[in-house]
Amino acid sequence: SARAGGALYNDDASLTLDSNLFELNIAKGGLSGALGAGTGVGGAIFNSVGGTLILTNGIFTTNSASDDGGAIQNYGTLGVTGTVFLNNSAGTDTRTGDTDDGRGGAIFNDNGSVTITDTVISSNSAFTDGGALYNDNITSAAITSSTLMSNTARRDGGALYNGDTSVLTILSTTLSNNVADSD
Repeated sequence: SARAGGALYNDDASLTLDSNLFELNIAKGGLSGALGAGTGVGGAIFNSVGGTLILTNGIFTTNSASDDGGAIQNYGTLGVTGTVFLNNSAGTDTRTGDTDDGRGGAIFNDNGSVTITDTVISSNSAFTDGGALYNDNITSAAITSSTLMSNTARRDGGALYNGDTSVLTILSTTLSNNVADSD
């Protein structure tokens, strides 16, 4: 496990990954004020502001982040084609005193751009917003010919959360059985 990018941290670089499996990776943070404190973001991959990450024909399954981005935390440019996101979770640290948000069960996009094509995003969960994708803060996301199903968020956007000043485009995509529910 790591504080950011449980398996991979892409720092201002260009990276292309084809036909890879990311499974059981964890990004775990500490409580505020604790030694080594910090939030766990990007359960499998963290992509920084200057980073370009291209993913094709991959599988992301059972990855988790104590804070945001169960599978991927993105601040740069992210392209995803023919990939499966299954059973990833954000916001897994629910200890007393923990202030992590848990946004973006599969993908958290903040101030970056994401293009998703021919991809299945299923059964991911966010402790707060965006069971499949959280898109916020002057960002853009485009989803084409994909399926988003059975994702959950405990607050807003069972499948998708699109925040202020962000642009989200959805074309020829199925959204089915997603749930936003507060306890």
